Amino acid sequence: MTEQEPGPVGYDPEPPEDGSIAARIAAYAEETISLLGSLLLDVIRIREPRLEAIFIGEKTAPSADAPFLLRSLQLFGIWFQLLSIVEQNAGMRRRRLIEKERGADQVAGTFAYVLSAAANTGISAQEIEELNRRARIRPVLTAHPTEAKRVTVLEIHRRIYLLLVQMEPERWTARERQGFIEQLRAEIDLLWLTGELRLERPTVEQEVAWGLHFFRDALFERAPELLEKLELALNRYYPGRSLCALPCFRFGSWIGGDRDGNPLVTNEVTRRALFAYRRASLSRYRARLQELCAKLSIAQHAIKPSPLFQQQLARMLEQSGEGDTIAARNPGEIFRQFGVCMLQKLEATLGNSEAQSPPVRDERAYRSADELIADFEVMLSGLHEIKGQWIARELVLPLKREVEIFRFHTVSLDLRQNTTVTNQTLAAIWAEITGGEPGQEPSHDSREWQDWISLELGKPLGGERVFSGLPEQAQATFDLLRPIRQNRGGLDREAIGSFILSMTQSAADVLGVYLLAKYAGLFADPRGSRAAL
Repeated sequence: MTEQEPGPVGYDPEPPEDGSIAARIAAYAEETISLLGSLLLDVIRIREPRLEAIFIGEKTAPSADAPFLLRSLQLFGIWFQLLSIVEQNAGMRRRRLIEKERGADQVAGTFAYVLSAAANTGISAQEIEELNRRARIRPVLTAHPTEAKRVTVLEIHRRIYLLLVQMEPERWTARERQGFIEQLRAEIDLLWLTGELRLERPTVEQEVAWGLHFFRDALFERAPELLEKLELALNRYYPGRSLCALPCFRFGSWIGGDRDGNPLVTNEVTRRALFAYRRASLSRYRARLQELCAKLSIAQHAIKPSPLFQQQLARMLEQSGEGDTIAARNPGEIFRQFGVCMLQKLEATLGNSEAQSPPVRDERAYRSADELIADFEVMLSGLHEIKGQWIARELVLPLKREVEIFRFHTVSLDLRQNTTVTNQTLAAIWAEITGGEPGQEPSHDSREWQDWISLELGKPLGGERVFSGLPEQAQATFDLLRPIRQNRGGLDREAIGSFILSMTQSAADVLGVYLLAKYAGLFADPRGSRAAL
């Protein structure tokens, strides 16, 4: 929106900031920079005393001394990292101060700010509800070569940030505050001593681990909080409508599926990446469900559970095969018993997902994330029936929302390939089908080539196609599509996201991928002429 195009009445893209807040944040940032600078100087004096004069600006690093110049660059790299952490910390402190002193609807970019403006401009609850229902947001992670920091370094950054947050309250004694300062100094020393960059190109498995770091460190926990904030804002600015925040955002990734950008990505690597993403979500739910079971100490004599919940618990205990043992271990604690049954089913799901071929399947396992979500809904309903809505909201609902967002795959893995490769694969298939000479197929930008693709798309499928004489790369490209069918028939049909085709130049390039998908059995109808699975 430009300055010449004012927004609707009541909308200000950046509300004016209280001068006192800006001044306080500037003073806080300056104080924090001074603290971290003094701690880094302590480390310099121990690790590389010659760098002190360079750090404080009294000297410049001699260009003729390459090793010393490299240490100087490392020093300022660490210093800029610390400044970035201060900037993030001060920015969050500023947002909290604005919300505390002026209200959540004054913090630009928040749900409260946007929905307050929407309500003030007359946007109806029905419009908001429809938008919430239709919205689909999918941030996508990719391992970019410019992001070379190791997970170990990112974890140190995170610990420094959290220590700064812990130090913010005024309640700490001088002794306690000094304890935090000592921890900060130790973390900065670790940062100095840790190899910051990988000296060799990371494997795809290491890139997957790098991506999952952000989920384990923040996103698993914080993403459901976004839904809570959205729901609070909806109910505040549209009272009386009981608008529910739907899980409108999921996450995607290219890491492990980018065949065009990383020559190390093979079909086996993609399979292992899918497994790593699935295991990350299931392991997270297991740990969270264990925590939940430890807290659900509700005694049956203190409540009056509904007959429906008791029936559902009896069914869960019977299906577990260990109902008497579970009940005896948690006597009278019916919600804990229900949670333990869920935990057992989740353990079986993990076991099934990790089993080698041919797998020995545990029939107690969840067949999809929807079944796990349904069990959480049973637990939530049971808690509401005993007027335990506070317990339901604080303990159970966040975990249910995690499953709704991350399901059994953490991310939807996009598969990416170059048009040149897919066309070469189709050319090899054309030679096998028509009996023509390899390399003698019609030009890929010709009408004849597009007509052949269209003709093949319109033919009955006649079962899965098997091609025996394809070159190695063509066979690998064709086989890349098979995991899509396998995963969509397994634990989570959304484990694989989009197929991204780069460098397309014609409609035939795109239609060619549809034809490969048809040959791989990805079309739903027996004829193989309409919607993909």
